[in-house]
Amino acid sequence: MGLKESNVTKNISKDAMLWRYMTLDKLINILSTNQLYFSPLHSYEKTDPFEGIPPKVSLEAMREISSSQQDNLYILAASNFRDDLIQKSTGQPAELEQIKYLDEAITKMSNIPLVREKIFFRAFKSTLVNCWHQNEFESEAMWRLYSENNKGIAIQTTLQDLINSIDEERVHISEVKYIDFQDKNLKPKDCVVNGHLSALLKRKSFEHEKEVRLFFQPENDLNTLLAEDYKYQYQLIDINLSKLISKVYISPYASELFASSVKEVFRRFGLDDRKLIHSDLLKMDNSLISAY
Repeated sequence: MGLKESNVTKNISKDAMLWRYMTLDKLINILSTNQLYFSPLHSYEKTDPFEGIPPKVSLEAMREISSSQQDNLYILAASNFRDDLIQKSTGQPAELEQIKYLDEAITKMSNIPLVREKIFFRAFKSTLVNCWHQNEFESEAMWRLYSENNKGIAIQTTLQDLINSIDEERVHISEVKYIDFQDKNLKPKDCVVNGHLSALLKRKSFEHEKEVRLFFQPENDLNTLLAEDYKYQYQLIDINLSKLISKVYISPYASELFASSVKEVFRRFGLDDRKLIHSDLLKMDNSLISAY
């Protein structure tokens, strides 16, 4: 199969450098499974409750498009028919049963907009994503955000190597667009990124992430999305590690003991330790120190 060329953004150079900052246990999981973990957008609600929710202007446009005058005509016709039956009713069981049936039908038709809303939001929130940071250099902020107790690592790759490592035609790759959700001048077209909507929109407050996102929709049908016990699920996608990993950086805040642990992980998985780099982001140039 392979990742489709048409599924990859044209706005980022294939040579662009990408980073995935994480804790050591997540690296071990990738190395042991040869898979990338795709989380549903719903799982990010604590860090960003707006994940998977389009701006208001976009939602209103969707509601307008999805609402049907025909639905309203059906409701009006059924209501008129029911009222007519009530006026002519003689109290016979068959008549009362027919009136009850019409009442239930009218209630169901009236709830159609709410059903559509549920489908929209569950479809948005169930989108599966795997996130990368685009930057030609290490990011001190990302080290702090995605390391625990200074014990962090970062996989470095390029967009082309990432594409080559994935053999899955469902996956799309695109930059994330950062916008002001409260901007009164925002138009529905401003909310579309490379033909997609909620999966690629975030608020300006998260612009420092410079995110490139791998994403795809799980195979949900309408009955699944409307189920009372619906649960958001993660998925794992197979990858070719030798094609994916250019280098693995160890946090500049990490101790030598932690660095030794990462080296041992590399050794056990048979990886080339020349790809392993302990970041010198905080290392001072000795020639500059001597000037003091």
